[in-house]
Parts: sequence; structure tokens; C-alpha cells
Amino acid sequence: MKINIAKKFPKNFLRIINAVGRSADRDKISAYIVGGPVRDALLSVKNHDLDFVVEGDAIRFAGCLNSGLRGSLNILDKVKQILHVEENDTTEDLRFTLEPVACLGACGLAPVVMIDDETHGRLTPDKVQAILDKYE
Repeated sequence: MKINIAKKFPKNFLRIINAVGRSADRDKISAYIVGGPVRDALLSVKNHDLDFVVEGDAIRFAGCLNSGLRGSLNILDKVKQILHVEENDTTEDLRFTLEPVACLGACGLAPVVMIDDETHGRLTPDKVQAILDKYE
């Protein structure tokens, strides 16, 4: 029996999986999704993390991968920390919903966050708090 496991992952996971694949291809190394995410995808159970095994220097690979994503994962982590929410959750005061997307049509400004109709680009983790404070 063949299963297209890609159809089982949420779109934001596919973005990361594809980025890992591109980075691994570029570095000519192998990277594999392992463990719980594979099981959960096959069982259609909601999962909040991905686990990879990399053949080679995993620390170097992770740094290159993050650079390739222009630090967007650092931004996402900072927003989660400040708002105390996970992806696709809403803050207790109902002011913010954290919804990661693959594209906002502003690649030249990446990493980007959109709040209401305003786009904030060229983000760094240090800029996140000030942006969120504007919406108090």
C-alpha cells in the first residue's frame, strides 16, 4: 500500500520539510523525517513538531537552514514566547491569532508578519515586541 504522506502534513510543516530538503540537496547530505511526526501523520493525529535526522554536521546544517529561511523560525519562536500561544492558537484576550503562512507576497521583505492589514518586514526577533506593542 502506498501513502502520500505529504498530504498528511499541514502546509506550514510542508514549508519546513521542503526547506530542509532543499538545504540538504544543496549541501549534498541526507536528511530524514523521523519518529512521532511520521506516525502522527499516518494516523491523522495533530502534531506540533518535526524531528529530523541529518547525516553529517547537524549543527552547521541547522544554521544554514535557518539562514535560508531568513530567520523566520526565530521570529515565530519570539512571537510564541511573547504572546504565550502556539501556532493556530488565539491569545486569551482574543487580540491575536498566530497563523503561520507560506507566503504573503512580500518575499523581498522577508521575514514578514502581517497584523490586520499591515505588513511588517525585514524582521528580527528584537523588533517583534515593538511591533506587537503598537497593537495594545
